[in-house]
Amino acid sequence: VALVGMSGNEAHVYCSGVWVGPKVIATAAHCVADMEMGEMVSYLTKKDMYKPGGYEVLNPVVPWTASLFSRDFDHDVALLRTVGTAPGHLVAVIRKEVPRQGSQVHTLGAPLGIPWSYSRGDVAAVRYGMGPDDLDILTVQVTAPISPGNSGGGLFNDHGELIGICRATYTRGQAMNLFTHISYISALLES
Repeated sequence: VALVGMSGNEAHVYCSGVWVGPKVIATAAHCVADMEMGEMVSYLTKKDMYKPGGYEVLNPVVPWTASLFSRDFDHDVALLRTVGTAPGHLVAVIRKEVPRQGSQVHTLGAPLGIPWSYSRGDVAAVRYGMGPDDLDILTVQVTAPISPGNSGGGLFNDHGELIGICRATYTRGQAMNLFTHISYISALLES
């Protein structure tokens, strides 16, 4: 899912998201930091934005709408609920177990606003810490390249199971790409 701001018929992607329920999208809390609970956000799926074949952009694009219904700033995760009918899609299988260091991972997001970009890497470390204000957050550090716009996108293991939500990258170092462990999204879904 691509979270978008609309200017007329033109969509500007600013963050990513992943389906965690038939009508529920997970994203990073900082992507919706300025929103109030219940406020609406526009989103697009790949088939809403591209003609069949996936290369030529549709004009106009018609976004879907979701509302913010749960957010956890401490762990930088949020949930959106679709308004009305949701587009046809698959729902991610959540894997709560902590991934092993060295295991291969995959991410899909919108680096620099370019949606549905895939990258692959390895788990560099799993640790507590590295959260806002030095909070102890279960964090998965990966070597898969990410950029602004990937925030809120999913981190998947080799079985396609969702294990994290993209949170941040440190540009002063290499392979300092951080994902919030999926357990915090599971907690929001269960509350």
